[in-house]
Amino acid sequence: MRTMTVTFEGLMLHVGDDRDTAGMKKNHVALVNDARHTPLVKIDGDDLIPKGADFENKLRKGDTVRFGAASPASTDADFRELVPHLRPLLKDGDLDQLIKTASHKHKNAIAFVEYSGGDLSVPGTFDHQARFLFSDGTEVGSPQCVARLVVYERESPDIATLEIVHHDKDGNQTGVLPISIRGDATIRISNTSTSGKHFHLFRGFTSASDMALATEDRTLDCPEGAERILPFVARGLVQKTSDGPRSASDFAEETEAEHDPADVGMRVSPHPECTNTNWP
Repeated sequence: MRTMTVTFEGLMLHVGDDRDTAGMKKNHVALVNDARHTPLVKIDGDDLIPKGADFENKLRKGDTVRFGAASPASTDADFRELVPHLRPLLKDGDLDQLIKTASHKHKNAIAFVEYSGGDLSVPGTFDHQARFLFSDGTEVGSPQCVARLVVYERESPDIATLEIVHHDKDGNQTGVLPISIRGDATIRISNTSTSGKHFHLFRGFTSASDMALATEDRTLDCPEGAERILPFVARGLVQKTSDGPRSASDFAEETEAEHDPADVGMRVSPHPECTNTNWP
């Protein structure tokens, strides 16, 4: 047997059972549906069978990514500590049932990823800690380092098949795209944007009247976690800290309070406002 590796980066929610308040298991992942984010599956050409050009597929509304028979994935201590839990951030609300059941009828989820056993971990964090604040300024908990990348690993045969299953607006299956890969392949699943702060979009998965939002605190560093993520940056598995020029017009959707004027002229550094979360 080999070990398949899947990385998750960007705006997505790892969903477990409501009764699992410790967050020990997760069933699936819901990717936020937002025009500013690009939901992608990427696989290096050397990991394909037969080898070929790099595979890149933009997920569309109604897609489900599958690795095998559905079964929960286990979380480690770093995942449970560093991937923000959504339930404590909600006021007067719950996660929508359609997200809990991975239903494609939910308008705010563009796609789902279905777990097939395996383990979830966090290899590193963003450079700075996050605070979680309600609209009235009330803070939830204490500032914390936040996962920049989530890694999923599962045992796999020498030759494996990843499936992207298509569904219509009513959730009926309409087709399957099978991809043959090496059993030790690395698959990158991302839902990132180049600008803006979009943590508030997770509220669209819920019935909450208010939700505490992640806000980067640049006075509080995460040196150990930021160091641990560097090998993944070098391999191209996470968005680079800075990637070329950025114009002031890119900040059109943000208020002065949401960005540092020094950022104009550079792309926004990856920050904990656009991250993985988990339920409950």
